[in-house]
Amino acid sequence: MTTISTKYDTTWPSNGTYSAMIYSDGSLILAEDNEGRQIASGVAGRDDTTIIQAAATALTNSWGILFLKCFDGEYKLTSKITIPAGVSIDSDFATIDISGLNDTVFEWQDGVANGGLHMVALRNLVFEGDMTKTNTLIAKFVRNWYGVIAENIHAHSVCNIIWITGDCYLAKIDNIREYGEIHGGTLIKLDGISSVNPNSTYIRGCWLEPSYVGSSQASYSIYIDGVSNVHISDCHFEGNFLNGIYMNNSVATLAFCTIQQIGVNQIINSDLLVQGISANGCKFTINGGNLTIADCHNVYAGDQDFVAVIGNSDSVAINNCNIQVKYGRFVLSVDGNYSVNEVELSGNYCTRLLGVSSSVGNILNIANPSTVRSLKILSNTFYSMGDADGWKHFINATAINGIIKDNIFDTIGTINTNSRYIIKSYGNLLVESNRFYSLSGTLSFNARDVIKRNIGYVTENSGTSTGTGSEQTIAHGLVATPNKVVIVPTVKGATVSAVSADATNIYVTCTSGNAYNWSAEV
Repeated sequence: MTTISTKYDTTWPSNGTYSAMIYSDGSLILAEDNEGRQIASGVAGRDDTTIIQAAATALTNSWGILFLKCFDGEYKLTSKITIPAGVSIDSDFATIDISGLNDTVFEWQDGVANGGLHMVALRNLVFEGDMTKTNTLIAKFVRNWYGVIAENIHAHSVCNIIWITGDCYLAKIDNIREYGEIHGGTLIKLDGISSVNPNSTYIRGCWLEPSYVGSSQASYSIYIDGVSNVHISDCHFEGNFLNGIYMNNSVATLAFCTIQQIGVNQIINSDLLVQGISANGCKFTINGGNLTIADCHNVYAGDQDFVAVIGNSDSVAINNCNIQVKYGRFVLSVDGNYSVNEVELSGNYCTRLLGVSSSVGNILNIANPSTVRSLKILSNTFYSMGDADGWKHFINATAINGIIKDNIFDTIGTINTNSRYIIKSYGNLLVESNRFYSLSGTLSFNARDVIKRNIGYVTENSGTSTGTGSEQTIAHGLVATPNKVVIVPTVKGATVSAVSADATNIYVTCTSGNAYNWSAEV
């Protein structure tokens, strides 16, 4: 094999590791098989597309590996290259200029129709694109039955990177990086890959941070449609995309990722578990299915609600998270035109956006009675929050059945203007064992609610006293005039001749010298 002149590493892969190789030798681009026999040659920078296609075609029915050797320059592709089913592409991080291409770069043949029932891979390449070419796609894999591996791909200003479509038993997408400006596109797309076999798809260690500069083109970091068992982990998403992750009729986990200014994550008729993420400026919308967000820290939703239910759904749960909410926004909102079977907020610490004194936020808005069939707000801490201008209830709890228990409400802001409340209930709530501190607003409950054993909002109290024969005044310590007062003398023969109450006291007349127990409830 010819020794090429380059400042790059000239170490050649051993013969058993590839089936055909592309390399540059000065002004030439050459394709050779693993025995050193020439497949094709041409002028470097002019004939790159033709030579690489010739090498790929030579591997038809071989299930081999096409290796692109790195050199002191770039391969330049100007049209699509069709890769035979079963063939993989590898490199030592050669750079490919695709700025003149507004189409798919590498498209694999239909693996099922063309007998390519083998795992295929695309590895270790760098791509330079044109941010305005929104149809540019680095790789499209079609029905690669036994699996696809795409790893160590670096792309600059490329609008679409990986698209896996059709039946695929296993897909692994590792260490994909996109940076630079783009005008739209979908970085990673998966669709219809679970219709025949159970599958697992892993997206790991990706760093997706393009700057979206378009005005109308829909964009997604990851697009998932009709796929089961998708696991997204240890990724970084950043950029002012119109949309982040899109899911439709799919099941996925999103774990241990960072999300910064990524826009809206859309969940449609899907099940998504979000765990251990850190987010600065993101929103999840759900329209059918189940959404669980757990164990997430340093979550800031930005100028939007953190989670919004915008269609009939099964359940939404936000548990054990640390969330900062901006003025006028909610941790969770439910559109009044739709219903959700179960809503749960448990073990969270929620506060206003730190460092912005005028920035305050709200917790829950269920816009229409009966839209939520079961509500649980358990063991949360809500600190230094509320809507300073009084436009929204802090918790607007219009559930059919619900429980608000073991929470701490501390320094909840001025919400008593415009008839807005810290908690606005429409009935059937159990409000128990909560602590209310430094509230600047009021709580509004319904006669069907059960309110008991709360600190700072006392609805039941009791004590003992001794009659004097005339009216006694006893401070009951309740939040309002009790609707039930019970006096029980402790001495046989003692009589109680009069009992009344107002917003502050109960008034009791009992036989002089006789002790009695009293209790009062709102």
